[in-house]
Amino acid sequence: MTANLFFDRYVIYFFIYSIIGYIGAVVYCSIPARRFVNRGFMFGPWLPIYGFGGVAIRLLGALFQKETVGARMNPVAVFFVSMVVCSLIEYIGSWLLQRFFKVKLWDYSKHKANINGRVCLLNSTIFGVAGVILTYVVHPLLSGGVNLLSDALVPDFSKAIIAVMSADATASILRMSGFKRGLSDIKEKGRQLEERLVLLKGTGSSEAIEVIRKKWEDEIFQAKEKFAHSNHHLLDAFPTMTSPNEDLRNQLEALKVSFREMRDKFKK
Repeated sequence: MTANLFFDRYVIYFFIYSIIGYIGAVVYCSIPARRFVNRGFMFGPWLPIYGFGGVAIRLLGALFQKETVGARMNPVAVFFVSMVVCSLIEYIGSWLLQRFFKVKLWDYSKHKANINGRVCLLNSTIFGVAGVILTYVVHPLLSGGVNLLSDALVPDFSKAIIAVMSADATASILRMSGFKRGLSDIKEKGRQLEERLVLLKGTGSSEAIEVIRKKWEDEIFQAKEKFAHSNHHLLDAFPTMTSPNEDLRNQLEALKVSFREMRDKFKK
């Protein structure tokens, strides 16, 4: 197999693992919530972080088999390798998202045995189990299906997947950038409200100032509701979203309250 064909096949594996990971995350979150929870960061039904995890596990397994003349990894070794590799990918993904967008999309601080709220023992254990299932059940079936594709078709599938996921990633990053700007705008409106109230003190009756203050607070509340509605997918997908910045963290908590209130009204 040529290097290009090897790469193209793993692009297909990456795509399928991303979809499988998305389905698993949706089921995992929807069952306790007793409703459908779309856990996707992107627009399509795929989660690349699981695609990277699945590919990493398979490449490590393939490397081990090659160096040991085809020997299979021990399931216990697969479990711990999957646990460590996927947890590392999840940690890096969380750090990068926070680095660029100033928010932590998931926060495991309330879980036991967590590292900076980015990874936790429970999820890492699930990653380990999933790695064993992928290695001994999913990938053998998946590779059998992919191998049925002709060598001429594999590159075309690979190019289509790269094009679709690149477009989705670009759109998702733009949406997240808009989310970040929206948080900053709401924060700025709150700051301006405080400044205006300070300037108004001593310039009129307390009753008149209170009327103005109430009007401005209502405007900010409506802006929060509108923002929560337009970003309902992110707020629903990542209910533990937070930020190390106190102001942004408070804004996120207020938005999550607005989102929950809107969702409850819709149910009624």
